[in-house]
Amino acid sequence: MTLTTPGCPLHTSITSGVRYCVEGIEEVSKVEVNLVWDPAWSPDNMTDEGRRLLGR
Repeated sequence: MTLTTPGCPLHTSITSGVRYCVEGIEEVSKVEVNLVWDPAWSPDNMTDEGRRLLGR
């Protein structure tokens, strides 16, 4: 996964939340969350639904 910026102050909370949610899936036995920075995040990466929810 990626975040909007490498300096995001919530990176620990976000990755922990993702790990927690994925671990809750019955078929999942191991979770490893990898942060990547390439390609860089931009609003172009959002789904149409995501943009709609943000009023874009």
